[in-house]
Amino acid sequence: MKIKKSTERTFSFFMSLLMILSFVVNFNSTVYGDELENSNVDIKTTKNFNGPINEKEIELFSDKFFTQNMKKNNVPGAAIVVVKDGKVIFKKGYGYANIEKKVPIDPDKTVFRNGSVGKLFTAAAVMQLYEKGLINLDDNVNNYLKTFKVNNKFSKPVTFANIMTHSSGLDSGCEIGGASKSKLNQISYENYMKTHVPNVINEPGTITNYSNSGYNLLGYLIEKISGMSYENYMQKNIFDALNMKNSNVVSKVENMASGYNFENGSLNTVNYTGYEPSLGCGSINSTVIDMANFMIANLQNGKLGDNQILNESTSKLMQKQHFTNNTDLPGMAYGFIQNYKNNQKIIKHEGAVNGFITSMFLMPEHNLGFYVATNSLNPITFQFEDAFVNHYYPLKQNKLINPPSNFKEKTHEYAGTYREYHDVSKSYITKCFALFGDDYEVKIEDNKNGTLTMKGMSMEKVPFSTKLVQIKPMLFQRQDNLEYVAFRKDKSGHVTHLFSGNTPEESFEKTKWYENQKLNLCLLAGSLLIFAITSLVCFSKFIIRIIRRKTCQDSKLLILAKLSLKTSCFFNTLCTMGIFAVLIHVGYDMNFGLPNIFYALLSGLMATSILTIFNVVFTFIIWRKKHWALTKRGCYTVITIASVLFICFLNYWNMLGFKL
Repeated sequence: MKIKKSTERTFSFFMSLLMILSFVVNFNSTVYGDELENSNVDIKTTKNFNGPINEKEIELFSDKFFTQNMKKNNVPGAAIVVVKDGKVIFKKGYGYANIEKKVPIDPDKTVFRNGSVGKLFTAAAVMQLYEKGLINLDDNVNNYLKTFKVNNKFSKPVTFANIMTHSSGLDSGCEIGGASKSKLNQISYENYMKTHVPNVINEPGTITNYSNSGYNLLGYLIEKISGMSYENYMQKNIFDALNMKNSNVVSKVENMASGYNFENGSLNTVNYTGYEPSLGCGSINSTVIDMANFMIANLQNGKLGDNQILNESTSKLMQKQHFTNNTDLPGMAYGFIQNYKNNQKIIKHEGAVNGFITSMFLMPEHNLGFYVATNSLNPITFQFEDAFVNHYYPLKQNKLINPPSNFKEKTHEYAGTYREYHDVSKSYITKCFALFGDDYEVKIEDNKNGTLTMKGMSMEKVPFSTKLVQIKPMLFQRQDNLEYVAFRKDKSGHVTHLFSGNTPEESFEKTKWYENQKLNLCLLAGSLLIFAITSLVCFSKFIIRIIRRKTCQDSKLLILAKLSLKTSCFFNTLCTMGIFAVLIHVGYDMNFGLPNIFYALLSGLMATSILTIFNVVFTFIIWRKKHWALTKRGCYTVITIASVLFICFLNYWNMLGFKL
């Protein structure tokens, strides 16, 4: 349930960056076709369907799907593999691995970046360490860290189990800098982690918060505990064991697909950002046929042929639910994300990285799985998940249940805006992406009749509005796709969180009035408008004064007061616009670091914040001493108030200081 909300037209120039980000911070469910009627289904039961068994029928279904959806979603190339009962029953490539050279996709040879699907490899490695007795999954990870410690202000420790279920409370993290354009220049994992120490922002074990920094930490711990590099560990203990001949960590190989982004009406090749030291969160590159072996091993209790990467009990433990935000919703296994579609139990993980989208989708009760990879940022892999389940495991629809009669008086408690921070750090400057992004918030409205309405925009940028009907206290069902939505209250009885059944790795926090996206956008626009007008007026007066050869008659104090105000207005406008311009221009390449001008612009905002303090002092002086006419004093005060509010804005969105 990744939901999107449109921003004002005056900020449309920011959307070129956010089009990319919307797919990275995704893994959302999209609404397709006609609105479904709802039913009070038991999501804990599954039905016995045969599913796909015939290669030719699968090919007809697959061909039809990719033919209809690749052009519509601007997908240059895609590959799919389907496994069942320990065998590959279908594999095929579509389109091009390289458009310019007309290199076709080959499911056996074309290497794709797996993105966050790589977290499953990291989780499997942690389970291997557990199996060998080298760690306990409930151990405090700080006990294994020597050169730095996780920043944790809570009494509960962060454990291996917490991190693997995204319930550690760790911030998503900020990956600005650290990437290299060649393997030779790649910095060490050790140095990277020292400069990107994870922060705990929620009490461990309370809610999920999708955290790349958590999995980066696990990758680092794998190195320290095993005594091997992450790359060598994966090669020896997983790739070699599963005969994954075309898989690697980080390395760009000759048969790798080129990644593309659709921008300005055309597909453009993206820079390869794979040479990053942050390996644990998603650094695996594979062919889909290699991923078939990994899927089979997970479906066969850790075994592929005569090789076994996990014993049966450990493999089952990895796929078992270990955390959920609500007991009526799917939850998190170790690495795997649980899901229920059409009453079918699913464990999966999707991946998104610059120029690539992937999805690994397993149905253990049917000994079935598929892996889809594409070489552009697009929603097609998620569309395929829905299409596959709807085609092979259709769900009979029932009538919508009636809302409970005693709930009408309570619906107002749930109304409001809820925001999640998937791939957006709350501690660092990337938090500002949530200010402009369409897919971070969901709105809940009170219908005054015992039901709620959830509004947003689908991943395909199609607005939707769906009714929520209460099933039992704090649990609701969506009218459009039958999925469950749950809420949570704090000890005072106030609603604080919303949880979606199809994204158990995420939590939506209810925003306070001052966190409202529109309010903040208006504050930003209004402040910049005031600063820009002030700068233009002052500059015009300065030119006129030079032409007329007039000198200022104010005292030194008042000259200083005006100079301070003018300077802060000019640099607030220049630095803020400059920061957003740099972020838009750099885009995904911020993984390689930000240009020096960006740091200069941040320094400028810090300097203007200091000037604003002086402006406040000058405001009190001019009113106390009654300097200038009332109108001029009023203008000075309004600009000063705008400056103070702007500092609050910068601080909230982590733009004040070097929070990188």
